Amino acid sequence: MSDENPCATHQDALLARATDLSKNLKDRIKSITGKYEQEFERLREEGPDPDNPIEGWIGIDIDVSWEVVTIKLDLPEVTMKLQDWSFDIPQTELVQREIIFHTPSVRMETRKVGQYPEFHGFTVRWKDKHCGGSHVGIQPTRGEAF
Repeated sequence: MSDENPCATHQDALLARATDLSKNLKDRIKSITGKYEQEFERLREEGPDPDNPIEGWIGIDIDVSWEVVTIKLDLPEVTMKLQDWSFDIPQTELVQREIIFHTPSVRMETRKVGQYPEFHGFTVRWKDKHCGGSHVGIQPTRGEAF
């Protein structure tokens, strides 16, 4: 013990108390172990060998029973069926193998633009005046179908 350090006296007292409690606890454990030593020895001799898997099993019976459990949920029901649909549509049939297109075209044509009189004695004959010019019209164009 040191007079210079006041904490050292408290520390030494605390250490002595802990040593005393440890010795007291060890004595109590030895007395309890001695009291049950015969029982421990009997269990070691009669008990199964943990290294042997055949002796090491535990004899526990477990009853397992199966029951039908019904759970009702409000789920929508969906049914799939084949459904026939019929439409009244016109039926087409290709009879001719020729298609005619009408396309616009420009062509040169001679046209009557008027008349003039021709005198033969006492008779008058009217003659036509013709003029050539371009004419825009629709021209049929033929083609093969498919």
